[in-house]
Amino acid sequence: MPTRQAVFLDVVPEHGQGDLVVRVEPGRPVYVGRGWASYACGRCGAVLCEGVQDEFVASLVFLCSCGSYNRVSEAATGCG
Repeated sequence: MPTRQAVFLDVVPEHGQGDLVVRVEPGRPVYVGRGWASYACGRCGAVLCEGVQDEFVASLVFLCSCGSYNRVSEAATGCG
């Protein structure tokens, strides 16, 4: 298994109209795969996804159990 890089997501004040929001339950990442990164809430540090590729989560907004909306930064994905 590759070594995973921890990436803290950008906390955003709210999600935009049309965003796909994924609610994350406490202590349960919404996805576990074999990719290079583990994504964590930018506010509380809870792991939201493990073993993902940027492209997988680039269009998603995660609602952490702490109440924060998180998304991958555009700079990190090369999108936008």
